[in-house]
Amino acid sequence: MTLNSSIFASAMAGLNNTFAQLAKGSTTGGLTLEQITNPDSEKVNTLNLNSGFVQYLTSNFSSIDNDGDGQITSKDLTELMQNISKSGLSYDEICQLGASGAIPSDMLNTVLTYFSEIDQNHDGKITSSEIAAYQMDADRHELENKYMSFQASSMSTFYADENATEDYSSILDYKYPTKNNS
Repeated sequence: MTLNSSIFASAMAGLNNTFAQLAKGSTTGGLTLEQITNPDSEKVNTLNLNSGFVQYLTSNFSSIDNDGDGQITSKDLTELMQNISKSGLSYDEICQLGASGAIPSDMLNTVLTYFSEIDQNHDGKITSSEIAAYQMDADRHELENKYMSFQASSMSTFYADENATEDYSSILDYKYPTKNNS
């Protein structure tokens, strides 16, 4: 399985899309906690909101609302996206955003299973670059294991050259001809 930054892309796209859907028609340009937790029933029915992303916005409302004005604005959301890109996501955040279904389950399971190995700086968060480094290391190990069985002793030095006038049976005969094949 190839891991990549699609976990981050999916998380950010989902949060951005959910915010945009909830904020449609907002007169203030932002969303209050009440608007997120109790959206207009018409919005819920017509927009088919992803509950995982709504839950993330609800659970993290105070930390997303940087200026403390009681609203998550597009500026607050942009700052959240930049912070996610820079600092990464914690195990709990990945679980919460993964519950939205936007992240392929096999990728999500792999990242959660190997979270502590992927988190190379042990800060409790993983970034897209840590995922890429982990994937490169896993690919290297896979190739090393695959080609480990190829030993020089299992190779033949015999060959046939269709353009040769001599009948060399090996590289050694060609490099060091004897009187019989010179």
